[in-house]
Amino acid sequence: MLGGRINEVTGDTEGAPSVWRAPGMPALLGSTALGFAGFALLMPVAPLWVLDGGADELGAGVVNGVLMLCTVLAQLFVGRALRRLGWRWTLTLGACLLGAPTPVHLLTDEVWAVTLLAAVRGLGFGIITVCGATGVAALVEPARRGRAVGAYGLAVAAPQFLLVPVAPWFAERIGFWLVFALAAVPLLAAPLAVPVAHALRAERPSAGPELRGSGRVSAESAESGESGESGESGDRTVGEASAESPGPARPTEPGRPVERRDAAALRRALAGPIVALLAITSAGGAVLTFTPSLDPDPTTVYVALVVFTGTAALCRWGIGGYADRRGAAPAIAPLLFVGAAGLAAIAVATVSGHRPAGRFLLVAGMLAVGVAYGGLQNLTLVQSFAAAGEHARSTVSTAWNVGFDAGTGLGALAAGAVATSTSYTASYAVLAVTTALVGLGWAGSRWRAKRGAGRLPADSPRESSGR
Repeated sequence: MLGGRINEVTGDTEGAPSVWRAPGMPALLGSTALGFAGFALLMPVAPLWVLDGGADELGAGVVNGVLMLCTVLAQLFVGRALRRLGWRWTLTLGACLLGAPTPVHLLTDEVWAVTLLAAVRGLGFGIITVCGATGVAALVEPARRGRAVGAYGLAVAAPQFLLVPVAPWFAERIGFWLVFALAAVPLLAAPLAVPVAHALRAERPSAGPELRGSGRVSAESAESGESGESGESGDRTVGEASAESPGPARPTEPGRPVERRDAAALRRALAGPIVALLAITSAGGAVLTFTPSLDPDPTTVYVALVVFTGTAALCRWGIGGYADRRGAAPAIAPLLFVGAAGLAAIAVATVSGHRPAGRFLLVAGMLAVGVAYGGLQNLTLVQSFAAAGEHARSTVSTAWNVGFDAGTGLGALAAGAVATSTSYTASYAVLAVTTALVGLGWAGSRWRAKRGAGRLPADSPRESSGR
């Protein structure tokens, strides 16, 4: 991690390169982009493949639901994989699991077989996502983390912007074979694991400690084969840890009551951002899975997905500077309400049939959901890091990625189940109400926090996390 004096006016680190050129960042962003390219190509097409083979909407939802379930399961073990295998081989394993199974789709369109392939791809995707978010937090200092998360977000969102809209069009107009062949592109990320591992080894001396007993390992100690319980970071004291970050202090000995209190404090700190993330990614999972089924016109589907993925990419990237200047928390509730409004518009559009007014409303709804989907991905991650503290960044990365992918899978599965029993209108209406309720909960917690802070004496300590 490159040091340098912080400019108090701009918030930039003077003498440090752009976050895009920080050591290890180009390779990390490149491997992330290649991994998400493979993900983006099959997210709408794998469900379309089983629908084309005779499955119903529930079967289509199960494919992406299992994909995300296995993604979450893999994410829970990435820390151990990094500790045992190191960054190079963990990233390589993720790229192979995500890319290698894709051509096998050409052999069958049966739901059980496609779901099994989705499970394998999900394991690889889980590795790629946790390594990406953990690596970004390790390679760039906290003062520029909003910008770094924005750059990472662009590497995530740009492939989706370019490929999610065209993948169904390719499948329908050219052939599914082309999409399944292109979706093997994550295999090209394997060589990029070497410079990422090298940069993270070089960054290790400046690293902070992790929470003990969390089951996670920092990016730096993972590469060298050390756990958070030994070595340089393991000898840090509670006082040192708490002085460096606003998060819960780390106990000096595992298994003591203070450790349980710290773990509970960490869960409380992450609950708000992760619930907000779950709400908006559930909406995203439904959009990515079922938009090709909302309208029979391929052009309308293409435009709707371009609008959704394009606004998501721009907002996830552009809001990073705002988060660095103003903090992430104030914008979370408004964006949840924007997302709820967009989902309601999509629900109304499905009622109006395929008339021009309905199609306009569909695209407008996709625009609003895209703004919320992209912006909240950035803000919830930045807020999670701020609330938990530097020493817990690997745990934060895992929790955030689990929330993201669990929400995506839950949204696809729930929307498919509701659509099978009732209609797409009901699916999007339920998602809209859920998102609005989470927004109200977040706004209420902010109001209570401000009200409580206003009652404190002038010399009392105040929360710095923005909640």
